Amino acid sequence: MGGNSPELTFTPERAGNYMIELEVESPNTTGMPVRVAKSNSLALNVQEYKAPTAASCTATPAALQYGQTASLNAQGTGSACSTIAFQWTATEGTISNGTSANATLDTKSVRFEQGGKIQSKTVTATAKVTDDRGQSASCSTAIKVDYIPQAIRFSDVVFGKNGSRVNNCGKRILLEELAPKAADPDYDIVLIGHIDQDEVSKTKKPSTLDMQRVLNAVAVLTGGTGTCAKVDAARVKVDWTGTEQISDMQPGLCGTSTRTAADERSSSKVSTADQNRRVEVWLVPKGTKLPAAFKNAKPLPAKELKKLGCPK
Repeated sequence: MGGNSPELTFTPERAGNYMIELEVESPNTTGMPVRVAKSNSLALNVQEYKAPTAASCTATPAALQYGQTASLNAQGTGSACSTIAFQWTATEGTISNGTSANATLDTKSVRFEQGGKIQSKTVTATAKVTDDRGQSASCSTAIKVDYIPQAIRFSDVVFGKNGSRVNNCGKRILLEELAPKAADPDYDIVLIGHIDQDEVSKTKKPSTLDMQRVLNAVAVLTGGTGTCAKVDAARVKVDWTGTEQISDMQPGLCGTSTRTAADERSSSKVSTADQNRRVEVWLVPKGTKLPAAFKNAKPLPAKELKKLGCPK
């Protein structure tokens, strides 16, 4: 192939090494052309076209909890004389830096059912490698995402000094806030009783107020008659820890009223000084570890449950 202009278009028919030479001619004063010796040459190596490949896709880690991120990596190649571009997609989740061989998958947008059920999903991330001729190849990797719901803590049920009766504020917490969510069978109810230092018996006999407070709270939840709810008692776990106050206090707002309660029965109104006299109220997803503060919580014995009725 050849040409007599400054530009040469060359289309090789097969791969191999080619030499391109440039010669320049210039006319002399007589008008006759004079051939000038070869002035330059160019070696050209032509290779076979190869479609792009996507050798492998990986995710690190390949198993993680909901809300965490995984690093994605793709190994892609193309012809020596072509360029390739990456594009990541995922069946769920959010990908950042998705046009690079190295991207990130964020699982915060992966959808799970609401409630206390432990769930798992497999998300597939796919990398597409495309060259400048429009040819492409893909690879995929699977990421296991586990959804472990968190324990839900409600306001503490607060009691008056030396009292174990669940007042109206405590009933609102148990009946209006806890009971509706406790309808989800994937949660266990955990109640932890406490007493204050000034309620400790002066005799050698230990105080049982922390236990009585828990039992009365259980009765309000499971009594099934009158103003009590009918929560399955088998799903209730309890513990009482005396004066030990490991968890932070979270007293119900109406449980710390300082107003007088002339028309209320004893323990219907309590003050901020009573915040240690409390029952913690939790919903804990089944199958998850109990928080360290009440890891010893367990179901009430059957004989104790039989004694419970709906408190007035």
